Amino acid sequence: MKKKVLSRNALIFLALVYLFACSKNGQTEEVFPEKVNIDSILRQESPAGILPEGSSNMQCPNGPKYKDSLIYNESKSGKDHIVKPLNDPGAGKYYSWPQGLVLDSLSGSINVTKSETGLRYIVAFVKIGTKDTCLQTLILSGASYVDSIHILGKNQTTAQPYFDANLQTSSICIANPDEDDDDDDDGNDKCEFSTSNKKVKIKSISGTIDLKKTLENEAFGRNPVNGTAIRVSVYYKLNDKSSKALQKMDVQMVYYEKKSQVPQAVVDYVQQKRSNIINQQLISVKGNPRPPLIVITRS
Repeated sequence: MKKKVLSRNALIFLALVYLFACSKNGQTEEVFPEKVNIDSILRQESPAGILPEGSSNMQCPNGPKYKDSLIYNESKSGKDHIVKPLNDPGAGKYYSWPQGLVLDSLSGSINVTKSETGLRYIVAFVKIGTKDTCLQTLILSGASYVDSIHILGKNQTTAQPYFDANLQTSSICIANPDEDDDDDDDGNDKCEFSTSNKKVKIKSISGTIDLKKTLENEAFGRNPVNGTAIRVSVYYKLNDKSSKALQKMDVQMVYYEKKSQVPQAVVDYVQQKRSNIINQQLISVKGNPRPPLIVITRS
């Protein structure tokens, strides 16, 4: 009897070691997908700062100036890439929106490495003793996905990334994202994509997510019910001025059997965020454009 107990404990210990070994590296397969409450997705808002009352101007002659309006993540050797204003506009306070930009409120320095890349931001500066706000638009180069609802029965089986906060630009990774090979990753001149959950099927060069195979791989479980949601990390390196610095974003995915069963609150949420992206609009000071939400339905 004693031997059986010891044997059972040993098996439990080995199982725990296995789970830890599989999950300790953020770029390896997760043993269990991280489940997400859909209600928490719809409520994900937190203030990024409140601007003082007064006038605002996009053409401030004495406001802070950054080198470029399109900033690349050029982090190397594990060091953060910091971008500072080129000039000294004097003492004041910096603000930014939407949420995601890691900005020093006193110096205006931006930690690009720790910020959400692939997004468009407004940086605001208010000089001490005034209520005048100088505004500047900045884009952090990178990839993202459009919030969307996909009906597999209508052949809406893939989600493709877009780059530099602009849907009009062509893919910088490959001319035709549908032609790349998951196993063809031998070129240093190509982009590289992977996920924290291997059940989420992503093309390694283009970053296209195969939603049909993701569902077939049981990423949502063997028998998912309506509203089953997961969150997955997408890691990527781009063949641009970032020199293939490792970048990361989280993507939320939710399953429903039919499009008609998707709650209206989810539909409205997706449509609003999608409209902001298509029209290149910034969401409110409260809003958070990340993570993008991809809804998958069978019919």
